[in-house]
Amino acid sequence: MKKLQSKRVKRIQNAAKKYGFNPNVFAPWPKDCDVDEEFLRALPKAELHLHSTAMSDILTTAPLAWKISEKTDQGLQKNQEHSGSLEKLIQDFLYPKQTNLEEYLKRYDLLKNYIIRDLNAIRETSYQGAMQAFENGVRILEIRTSIKGGKYGDLRSKEVAGEINYTPFEELCARIEGFRKAEKESKNLLRVFLIISFRRQDSVERSESLLNDIVKYREQIKEKFGQDYIVGVDIAGQEYLSKARKFEPVFRQARKQGLLVTAHAGEEKGPGEGSIWQAINSGAKRIGHGTCLYRPTPLLPEEVRYASKGYKKNAFILSLMFGVPFEMCLTSNLVCGAEVTLGYEANPEGRPIPITKTFEDFSDYPAEILLLIGTHVYHGRPIILPIPCTDAIYTLNTDLAREYALAAKTFGLDKKVLLAVARFSIRHSFAPDDVKAKALNEWRDFASKYLNDPKFSTPDQEAKHALHQYRQNLREKLGISSKQIEEILQEVHSSKLYLKDYLYERFHQQNELLGV
Repeated sequence: MKKLQSKRVKRIQNAAKKYGFNPNVFAPWPKDCDVDEEFLRALPKAELHLHSTAMSDILTTAPLAWKISEKTDQGLQKNQEHSGSLEKLIQDFLYPKQTNLEEYLKRYDLLKNYIIRDLNAIRETSYQGAMQAFENGVRILEIRTSIKGGKYGDLRSKEVAGEINYTPFEELCARIEGFRKAEKESKNLLRVFLIISFRRQDSVERSESLLNDIVKYREQIKEKFGQDYIVGVDIAGQEYLSKARKFEPVFRQARKQGLLVTAHAGEEKGPGEGSIWQAINSGAKRIGHGTCLYRPTPLLPEEVRYASKGYKKNAFILSLMFGVPFEMCLTSNLVCGAEVTLGYEANPEGRPIPITKTFEDFSDYPAEILLLIGTHVYHGRPIILPIPCTDAIYTLNTDLAREYALAAKTFGLDKKVLLAVARFSIRHSFAPDDVKAKALNEWRDFASKYLNDPKFSTPDQEAKHALHQYRQNLREKLGISSKQIEEILQEVHSSKLYLKDYLYERFHQQNELLGV
């Protein structure tokens, strides 16, 4: 791994020298982080939330977009904001400013809409992004992509539609060819997989048509490359425009085809925690962002905790029921101004109304409450917790090791707890079991240097114990009693109203398998 560290440093130093920048401005390390950078870059882990057109850093993305712009409309060269300068364009992305999601997407599209015009640029950013992830200790990399070419093209990219002359299958193959080059260079320590994103603004019919084609492309890709690369589907887009439950039949069909489901939910102002509840009820196995998640009923103030409406749809309880973890993207949430739920107040009818604010500090993420309760071993269900992810690289000037460092600094996570989080990032990935087993074996080899207490027979047991100790400390810090924890776990079984009928059946089938 030290060779990769040196390669990473040399790459950044060379680019900085070429464009006249200080190397320290690239993915700057958080000040006063107690966990050293070398440890976090070497730590074997999974990246569960990263978008395809933003997966490589600005040093790769901007020059490629610049060249494509020169050959086409020269839009970047004519942009007065950047003074027609590639260096100024790069510099502008090194210091992301806090904004809202709509403004962030405009910034994102500025370079993305050039990269997607050229299959070679798609291959190169896929390769570079995968290698940069590998430099950050990533062993399983899940990349979200929406289809840019053909009849499923991105509505935000209408202005470049005339420049896209490839088919969806050619687009997917170009990405995979970039991934395979990186996998080969990593000596197959890295494995990369695709999650296909549906758009909330699309109709169910259009999404069902896309799913049918995805199933077809998946088989063609298996035949072409000799292995599976498409492992799941996602839903993305503005939450207030379209509710997740609209896509429930699409997700059910996807699961029948062996594709797992994750969902962007609880990020934007408006839909709030109900968006997370709907996503899980629609079959999501993980939640992307989820910043507006709020406390389960037993932790609410006495005056509102027994209001029946609203809390019977508590997303936290639903997460515990099915072991649904959260893909935590701290830098993204800060830059995009995600929504945070502070509490509830009752309206005249007694129904709880959420009180929200804009994400202003990394500590606004509900990580502590997830770590406090979600790390209980509950009837054999998967432990749920916040898993650091990047969301995007070039627009946010971050990487996965930096996101782990931000989590460590913000929530007081030491090396042992971070080892546990990395372990669960692998376990919660959508990769095939044999790929996860290989990554976990590498994790154990690495963890054995730090987890070697003779009281525990394996690093896995010691990592779980580290989470337990962290949880106990959080109880004291937040003043949460054992009685309240037990009430929360009892609430999991309390009401069918949490679940749609088919999920209710699935929950009790799961209970039978677990002997509950």
